[in-house]
Amino acid sequence: MRFFASAKVNLTLRIVGRRADGYHLLQSLMAPTDMGDVLHIEPAEGYMLRVEGPYAHHAPAGEGNLVTCAVRAMEAKAVRPAGMDVRLRKNVPAGAGLGGGSADAAAAMHALNALWGSPFDMDALCAIGLGLGAELPFMLRGVPARVEGIGEVQVPASGIGALPAVLVWPNAVLPTAEVFKAYRENGKAFSSPHTDIDIASGMNDLTDAAKLLCPAIAGALEALGGAVYARMSGSGSACFGVYADMDSAMDAAQKISGAKPDWWARACMINPKGI
Repeated sequence: MRFFASAKVNLTLRIVGRRADGYHLLQSLMAPTDMGDVLHIEPAEGYMLRVEGPYAHHAPAGEGNLVTCAVRAMEAKAVRPAGMDVRLRKNVPAGAGLGGGSADAAAAMHALNALWGSPFDMDALCAIGLGLGAELPFMLRGVPARVEGIGEVQVPASGIGALPAVLVWPNAVLPTAEVFKAYRENGKAFSSPHTDIDIASGMNDLTDAAKLLCPAIAGALEALGGAVYARMSGSGSACFGVYADMDSAMDAAQKISGAKPDWWARACMINPKGI
């Protein structure tokens, strides 16, 4: 069986407060893309994970991988062992703000649920996933969503349409915790909560903090200067630009790759189903 693990982008990201326990409150519009990793699944007597592909070195093997964490969580909930051999091909860089690890875990959960005869419905899968990370329910559902709280409040969003785009990763892994730390130290005021999110005029409140840690982000955004709009995804370091059409996106990705051969630049479709 083949399962696709869709990378995501944060079309907008606002930091609107901070809880007493230190977690930041956010508002974000998230959408899947047609770019991602691939999991090849085979039934087996036990569980095994192998990682390959251009960014295999970004993903830990064994118990340290979020795929394995997701499998173990499902085993605990179902009180039965997982019997599957997982071959994960990493096409998307990690530490990029594209949710690759969470997407891989979500795909593995769907695969294991299918092998077991689908004992868990979507709500049950999302409840298990939330225990592993706030992005997991979004990745499991695979549709655009307005995300609030610390990421656990997710409401499906419609009317976005399919968006031709270019994803650019400037060859820099950026840990999320370090970006939020820089955001706090930068002393930026929280954004006001919005009831409506305008994608084209949106923003990412973490961009300035991420640039302090990774100046190459500024270069990535500059490289996307021909886009209708461009911004950083998540906590970085990947950025995206939305283009008028796919031909323009493919041309831009080719030019960026030619100018920056050590960067990762790919044309893709954001929200490919056009929901």
